[in-house]
Amino acid sequence: MKREPLPEAILRRMGLPDESGCMPWLGNISVKGYGRLNRDGRMRLAHRLTYAMFVGPLDPELTLDHLCRNRRCVAPGHLEQVSLRENVMRSPIAPSAVNARKVTCPQGHELSGANLYINPAGGRVCRSCSATRKASDGRRHHRLVTA
Repeated sequence: MKREPLPEAILRRMGLPDESGCMPWLGNISVKGYGRLNRDGRMRLAHRLTYAMFVGPLDPELTLDHLCRNRRCVAPGHLEQVSLRENVMRSPIAPSAVNARKVTCPQGHELSGANLYINPAGGRVCRSCSATRKASDGRRHHRLVTA
């Protein structure tokens, strides 16, 4: 049996645009919700195939972001090559992105200016809360030593 050429295989599995312009992948879907196509014994991500086919070559240093937030969508206009960091920061649910958007700590102190410390791992630390914790730790230690 002759194998279907790649462009035809892609086009046959692209759904018509819905009301938001998303073109759903009608073929195999991964457990993470991405469309995929078996090619040369390897599963390829459908959105990457359609981007390469309609827009241009993929930069190996970048990742494709679904601007529509729909993993199954393969509409070329809904895909953009960005850094992995940019892709994560655009996410409404990724913990690092959610935390990066926070402007106050859980106690309500501003996470900016002199009250903000960036630790060596890149985490943001509230200096007011850190000082309170250190003072509390010192009192607790003092009580333990003198008791």
